[in-house]
Formats: sequence, structure tokens, C-alpha cells
Amino acid sequence: MLKVRGEAFAEKVNDQHDYHRGHPSFDELMAQQGTAPITAVAALHGDFWPEEEDVEDFIAAYREWRGHKQPRTASPLDPIIEDLKTLPPEKLQAVADFIRGLQDP
Repeated sequence: MLKVRGEAFAEKVNDQHDYHRGHPSFDELMAQQGTAPITAVAALHGDFWPEEEDVEDFIAAYREWRGHKQPRTASPLDPIIEDLKTLPPEKLQAVADFIRGLQDP
């Protein structure tokens, strides 16, 4: 049974495939797979992230799994960055404007 389905699928693919281009078009792939274009972004939205999970922890674990985790070394700027995190937005904007002014010739 499986072989018959596989042969039927292969015939369908061969009928729709343009060997001059080398790959089937998106329309051909959608027809083969029985899918349709996404018409609403909301269809891509998923409510799958557990509330108790921190996304930063996930990203760190992902990088570690991929072998990209590098130990973070302390920077002399760390204390300054921590201080900047405590500033109200208007003061932080003033600091950013000041730094930009230093960069402009």
C-alpha cells in the first residue's frame, strides 16, 4: 500500500516538475503538499510559551546546546551599565544624546 502511494506521489511530482528550472515552484509545492498561502498573520500566532519560562533562559540554553556559549568576562563598563539601567527614561535619553554628540565630528 505504501509503495503504491509513493509511486502515485512520484508521478504527481514528475507531472508538475519543471526540470528546466531544477525546482518546483511555490504553487507546485503547495499543490503537492495540500497547503494554501497564509492570508492572515494571526494564523501564525501561537500561545505555546509557558508563562513560568523566561525567554532569556531559553536563549541561553539554546546557545549552550548549539555550542555557542562563551563565558562572559567582566567588563570595566559593567558598573556604568548597571547605573544606566536605573535612570528614568528622560535622563537615559539625555545620556544617549550626549554620547551621540561625542561621536559626531
